[in-house]
Amino acid sequence: ALLVPTKLQSLSQNVCIENFDSMNNYNLGHARDVFTRLKSRMCSTGPSCFTEVSCPQQRNGSDCGVYVLLFVDRLIGMLLTLKDLVDFDFKECFGSSEINELDIIQKRSIMTYLIYKLQYKKLGEGIAKKLILCGKSDIKTDLPKKNTYETHANVERQENKPNE
Repeated sequence: ALLVPTKLQSLSQNVCIENFDSMNNYNLGHARDVFTRLKSRMCSTGPSCFTEVSCPQQRNGSDCGVYVLLFVDRLIGMLLTLKDLVDFDFKECFGSSEINELDIIQKRSIMTYLIYKLQYKKLGEGIAKKLILCGKSDIKTDLPKKNTYETHANVERQENKPNE
């Protein structure tokens, strides 16, 4: 589930939360608990609201995180196109738009690529290739002798170096 705070007039007046849950409100109790705690932390004395937003539903128990990322992508995309947030209605974010299997595969592929790219830079080419090709490596003897930060900085410099 993704909880999005909205309509925060001031810290002591108004707390509204929009709840996007791709598992048919499976986490509704926890979401309401977070809302209650947030309200008390903010010393809210004004009106408050907790809204369950109609959003695409996942078909399994393993795509929750991917759905949350897709929800965030969609919300940010819509918010960036607005000139005024006052009349923005989160309920209109999805309309009839569903998340399909291709969206899930694409988002997982992007995450896999980013994880691989960062890990490849951190470990170095030799270890990364061994892990990918045979699934094992003697990490202790294969790790670069330099500290991770220095190794990462060198890789960054090499990547950003103009072709000669």
